[in-house]
Amino acid sequence: MPKHHKMDNKTFYLGLCMAGAVSAGAYTAGVMDFLIESLQAWDDAKKRSDPTVPTHDVQLSAIGGASAGGMTGIIVASGLGNAIDPVKLPPAGQPNDPGHQPSNKFFDAWVDLLQDDMLTVMLGTGDLAKGKAVSLLNADFIEQVANKMITAGITNPVERSYIAEELLLFATMTNLQGFAYDLDFHSNDVPDDKYITTAHNDLATFRVALDTPAYKNDGFIPLSVKDNTNLDLARAAAMATGAFPVGLASRSVTREANYVNDNRRFLNLTPPGKDVVPVGAPYTGWYTDGGLVNNEPFDVTRKMLNITEGVDTHPANYTNYDTTNSTIVMVAPFPSQPEEQTFDGSPVLTNLVGNVLGAMITQLRFKPEELNAVFNKDDASHYLIAPVREDKVGDKAIACGAMSGFSGFIHRSFRVHDYFLGRRNCQKFLQDVFVVPANTTNPIFVNGYAGVADKTPYTYVSDTNWLQIIPVLITDEERLPDWPKISFDYITNYSDQMETRLQQVIFSLFDLNWAKRTAYNLALKGNINDAALKWIKKSLTAQGLV
Repeated sequence: MPKHHKMDNKTFYLGLCMAGAVSAGAYTAGVMDFLIESLQAWDDAKKRSDPTVPTHDVQLSAIGGASAGGMTGIIVASGLGNAIDPVKLPPAGQPNDPGHQPSNKFFDAWVDLLQDDMLTVMLGTGDLAKGKAVSLLNADFIEQVANKMITAGITNPVERSYIAEELLLFATMTNLQGFAYDLDFHSNDVPDDKYITTAHNDLATFRVALDTPAYKNDGFIPLSVKDNTNLDLARAAAMATGAFPVGLASRSVTREANYVNDNRRFLNLTPPGKDVVPVGAPYTGWYTDGGLVNNEPFDVTRKMLNITEGVDTHPANYTNYDTTNSTIVMVAPFPSQPEEQTFDGSPVLTNLVGNVLGAMITQLRFKPEELNAVFNKDDASHYLIAPVREDKVGDKAIACGAMSGFSGFIHRSFRVHDYFLGRRNCQKFLQDVFVVPANTTNPIFVNGYAGVADKTPYTYVSDTNWLQIIPVLITDEERLPDWPKISFDYITNYSDQMETRLQQVIFSLFDLNWAKRTAYNLALKGNINDAALKWIKKSLTAQGLV
């Protein structure tokens, strides 16, 4: 994985941002599967000196995300040293499901998981034997999947020139304690002129290489799967970024204090010479889902990509097709805007709570500094891969989009569908959207395409005025997977297990005597379970899954 030097007019640098998705991480995994397959096919053709392919380079230099996206980024980094066999959708007329695929980390992590029936796992009560409930669902499976997927060792080394020699990796995390900052107001009232504010947005940042990279006193934690360096910390970060609030258990992450204090680009915002966490001992934080404060961290991805050697960091240049040598691609399984919250003229408490929480979360995620680029349709600095079917778009196009993203855990067929939709959408994106004008004066693409006599295979199918940034050599069209549906009877079969889980969660949290437990069982148990089933049925029906 060679380094490229500054402004070599040959290399285009790519930052990959993966948004939060819960079980729809299956979609992101499918996108990654096709992207890696495409980059590898092009790389192999260039190594054969195939005269029909462009000769420029695309280097994946920064990768990360929130929640399921952050987890996928860490899985990607842990798997790039070995071969990854792409998983293809079976031919038309055959079942969508190709069966278990342990040789592909993307499929294994997000579709195979631990077993086909994940609902039984998540409704289990084994976690409650450890003490009071820490989440609505049994989240022990998260650790099991992390231990299975983020593993040490390079068994089948693969040279990938399209991956930076030192890949920058991150996962967003929501720090429940937060980092305290003293703003030092001069005041007649506050003792010692202190005005304390707290930041809860946190990041786990890594510098990834086959052989353990040197620590550069910048907060990027050295990570090597080959040497098993800081792999435990990467697993902890993966579990922390995916700790969906209330539904899944929060997680602790312990790292050396200097990894926080040295990270002045992203975490330690104090002046040089000051620390944000105490030195001399490891720093332990407790974390919930990284998507809570930054679910689409393309701003972080851009800043991280700008650290890469060779990247032009001046916005006027990297936003222009003719001058750019880098861009951000975001994978977002849930790109749709939230439904508008309305009041019926009387802000009753039930409406108010939902609106207040929604306003808090969306404001946390708002990025005013990115608006200029977003509003400019000719801006070359950002691209988006989102779910699209011929009959559905956005979060309605994915089967894992129901139940606030948890529906993929209901049935394996939902995860299978989204994985192969991800592959199909990625192919269409690379062919038709991830392009530059054919008449560009950008030397990267002018030189890269100079020796290609027939550029037709790399042009936009309906408009030859555009050229592919990543030439797609996989010409067989990815098939659109059949839309999955299940009978609602499948869900009602879990009614007893749902009742048992909910009852034991409540009993573990509250010290109820015999009389109160009996009252709960008589008055509330069935009603709460019925309400949960009603919500599940309504959500699955709205998504067209039953």
